[in-house]
Amino acid sequence: MQGLRAVTIDAGSPRGQTPRGHLAPGTLGDATILSGDVTTATSDEIRAMDVIATIVGGRVVFCAGAEVCGEGS
Repeated sequence: MQGLRAVTIDAGSPRGQTPRGHLAPGTLGDATILSGDVTTATSDEIRAMDVIATIVGGRVVFCAGAEVCGEGS
């Protein structure tokens, strides 16, 4: 969990500034959705995961397919 926090919440929060790097209602966040659970996977398993979708500024900019993200994605 420390490693996950280091590349998410902590990476998006410069020292001395309001925390960023998290998703919350009413915010436009960037996120990458992977094919597995990074909280239980090894480093090698994470590297082998497929990217399912990428969201930037609250908009889907990549989606593996309509069956994943719905029609119009």
